[in-house]
Amino acid sequence: MPGYNNRERKSNINMILNHYRFGQLMHWEDWKFIMLFLAALFCPFVWVYLTLGVKNKYNHIPIIKFICRIVSHLYYMFILILTVVIPWKHSTENLLPRFYEWFLLLWLFGMLVAEITRKGERSGMGWIPVIILVLGIVLHKTLRLYYLEF
Repeated sequence: MPGYNNRERKSNINMILNHYRFGQLMHWEDWKFIMLFLAALFCPFVWVYLTLGVKNKYNHIPIIKFICRIVSHLYYMFILILTVVIPWKHSTENLLPRFYEWFLLLWLFGMLVAEITRKGERSGMGWIPVIILVLGIVLHKTLRLYYLEF
């Protein structure tokens, strides 16, 4: 480009990328993003509000989507720890899932719906995430029934 030196071009590109990444929140300081992350982590209502995008456009800003995905993964790990790692006393009389298993099943069904409705290629290996989720749900219920028999 005539009239622009290399440094001016890089700063223009960085400004455009920052505007894309941060959207309306481009002038926020770092501590505000950290506080938003902590608020979403410790208050699930903030996380739901940001993730679903009800009456807001925050779920389209990439940095907010990134924060919500990290918090989602942390919540998912917490549910898995509740279900798998912590030894709970089970009675063999009641075969209904416990509250944490209901949370896990709800989360897995949500992931399944998200994978099925995701825009993208479904030919070839595109179905592998869906198959893994279905197998995870089936194996969870099968193993629970198997271990309750003993």
